[in-house]
Amino acid sequence: MNYELEMKAHLSDLPGVEALLRAKGLFLRDFDKSDAYFLLPGSQPGQGRSFRIRQDGGQAVVTWKERGGEGGFETNKEHEFQVSDTQAFLALARQMGAQDYFCKRKIGRAYQLGLLTVELAEVPPLGFFAEIERVIDGQDGAPGVAELEAVKSQILSLIDELKIPRTAIEERYYSEMLREARAGSA
Repeated sequence: MNYELEMKAHLSDLPGVEALLRAKGLFLRDFDKSDAYFLLPGSQPGQGRSFRIRQDGGQAVVTWKERGGEGGFETNKEHEFQVSDTQAFLALARQMGAQDYFCKRKIGRAYQLGLLTVELAEVPPLGFFAEIERVIDGQDGAPGVAELEAVKSQILSLIDELKIPRTAIEERYYSEMLREARAGSA
């Protein structure tokens, strides 16, 4: 199990931010991630009782998170495992009462700057985002307050270096924004 500390921000200058990343960081890869989210039996949207299965680069990974966060930072305890037969897993999940919730797609590029990973991604129909995260190995337990504050400071410093206005920081989860977008188009 890992802990992730993440912040996302709307991008209005994708080329400018990407140029800064190319100059400062290490290009990792292009990606096209397709996520299908499922609610557990008896759950309602927004309760945090859900899981996702992600298709990325020919692999399928199931993830569920114990969510937390404030001020635009997500601090999640993350559990993951790889699935060799996606359709069999989904059939089992549905048989056990999991309900299809929503789908999300992220298309973009990933960069590494020290211990931080930055993804520049389009999330249709929401637009373009920068996601900055640090994953902390949970083998020795949860990170302490001092470590979390230090990572938050690193992320905010990088936001400033990339010339992303702090007003562009998004506090909502993608699920909330996608629900709002779906309700607005109905």
